[in-house]
Amino acid sequence: MSPIKCQFGYPPVLFLEQEAEVEVPVAENLIQHCNQKWIRARGILLASTQKAETKVNQERRKGPTLQPGQQVWLSTHDLPLRMESRNCLDKNHFKLSVKAKLSTDLRSNSIFQTTRTSNSRPVHCREVKKCFNYDLICENSGYEVRHYNSSTWIATNVTSFFMEFASYEGFTKLFQYIQGKNEEGKKINMAAPVLLKIPESERIMEMKNYTVHFLLPEAYQENPPTPTDPDVYFIEFPKMYVFVKSFGGSLLTWNSKFYSSRLKAELNKADQSFISDYYYGTGYNRPKTLFDQHNEVWYVAEGTPECSTLVPELTA
Repeated sequence: MSPIKCQFGYPPVLFLEQEAEVEVPVAENLIQHCNQKWIRARGILLASTQKAETKVNQERRKGPTLQPGQQVWLSTHDLPLRMESRNCLDKNHFKLSVKAKLSTDLRSNSIFQTTRTSNSRPVHCREVKKCFNYDLICENSGYEVRHYNSSTWIATNVTSFFMEFASYEGFTKLFQYIQGKNEEGKKINMAAPVLLKIPESERIMEMKNYTVHFLLPEAYQENPPTPTDPDVYFIEFPKMYVFVKSFGGSLLTWNSKFYSSRLKAELNKADQSFISDYYYGTGYNRPKTLFDQHNEVWYVAEGTPECSTLVPELTA
């Protein structure tokens, strides 16, 4: 039995004069039909590619102005470079840093200052217009040290056995607030990241108190509309240094615990001072995003942190 008969239920037509006998189109008609389908599909793909390219170009920002002879740090930490080698760490992408000597006037308080633009937009914040910007102080192969300015957030507390349930319930309440459930009925644009305060605990099956936070956009930092839900409230974050470890996938109990434990061990090994009673899980993507997600765990530093090394390690 021929493949055409298996697929279409009739034998192939070998000669044009046989078409009337079997009452089916000739192979050429089938090829023309497939070709027309491909032309339409190709047009859709090209239009989609052009739309994506236009969106990316709109989000590009102008690079810093450099002077001849100026020394800077270059890093591919924020580029998801995919490699074929099985030896690559951190899900097929690596960090590469170029060492350059800094002059004395670029150093302060023994903390290595990077050349990233002050208060810059995170490159992994791609799905919303407003993001919680930061200064990248330094980084090594294990974590980043960031500085955040003071900010106002909307928050709600949830008690649950499971972090996922608490995150969903808290997210729903805060999302209703920015969708108009406030005294002024104003709709507020979503900002990133969503912050989840997670208490430190060795036990898994126990009730815990979680706090979900939404960042208020700059226009509402001073006078945000009052929430109508009594469980929703405002919270002020002071200026702070945080230790950050990034990872992909969804923000779940097991991976947030895994990466926070790794970060905590690295900080203890580096003799860093930080608040260990809780940590933050952060998400930068919409709930419907399934691929290329970016999540982080944070520990808030106590005082001004010292970078463990002035030269980020090369990992591959």
